Amino acid sequence: MPQEPIKKRICRAKAKATRLLQSTGYRVIKSDNETFCVIATRRREVRFIRVVVDDISAKDREAVRKVDLPGDCAREIYCLKGCAFIIEEIEPRNRSSANPPTA
Repeated sequence: MPQEPIKKRICRAKAKATRLLQSTGYRVIKSDNETFCVIATRRREVRFIRVVVDDISAKDREAVRKVDLPGDCAREIYCLKGCAFIIEEIEPRNRSSANPPTA
């Protein structure tokens, strides 16, 4: 599929995700830092969201997982499939198990 239609679909998916989050009480900050395109906040809750269309790839999951965020922030991928979003929360890498404390 040519790039232009894909870019338009992603743009529409981002707009739809923004409207969805705003309708549920989130303040939305548009971001385009190559990993997350939407940051949603509500009270003390912060969600970093990547929006994709059709399928969530392993590359998408790894890109979201490797970004260093404070522990209480949610990392999510919103995948627009047809007319609805599939929302997947991504757990960060467990750094504590990679480097166990030494006594």
